[in-house]
Amino acid sequence: VMASDAATQLERAVDLGLVGVTISPSAQGFHPTHSDAMRLYARIEALGLPLFIGRPGPLVASGSLEFDRPAGFDEVARAHPKLRIVIGELGWPWIDECLAMLMKHQNVHAEISGVSGRPWQLYNALLSAQSLGVLEKLFFGSGFPYDLPAKAIENLYSVNAFAHGTQLPAIPRIALRAIAERDPFAILGIDSPAARAVQQRPASTEGDLSRDMR
Repeated sequence: VMASDAATQLERAVDLGLVGVTISPSAQGFHPTHSDAMRLYARIEALGLPLFIGRPGPLVASGSLEFDRPAGFDEVARAHPKLRIVIGELGWPWIDECLAMLMKHQNVHAEISGVSGRPWQLYNALLSAQSLGVLEKLFFGSGFPYDLPAKAIENLYSVNAFAHGTQLPAIPRIALRAIAERDPFAILGIDSPAARAVQQRPASTEGDLSRDMR
């Protein structure tokens, strides 16, 4: 259940370096448009943070699966148009619903973890995304540790194997590469881990640099 003081806790977390918020309505047991959740989204939007929607692991019997439907966040996206939302696992098992959200809302994106481990489903999802003009709104994801990044990359680049020697359509190689190489940090306004490491590194003095060069 979402804490009633979640917005206050968010402020403290940002002071400690938080750069994004992840929620899992089905696992946490709250409706995505609950009043406490809506107050939290408003604060996330005001702070310029991205909101990630996903599941922490495999489905559990006690989870409220209906709370994970991508369309459940349509009201959220309408009420907070500047809030950058990333839907996990392409909204599975409601992939078409997720793609409709990407079409409808400028700041709604999705990542392909989970689905990236199921090649036939990935192929069909990417074809649908291509036909709807939302391929550029997809981020790469592997679902680690449940799936390995290297295997997910392999599945992505080989997804057109289903079309070889058939009349089935294919996804352009350049589009697959764009998904693999797209920079979610830049799109979501997050400093990359490498950039943060540089920012946090103490500045070397001239003497330090001289010693380093010896």
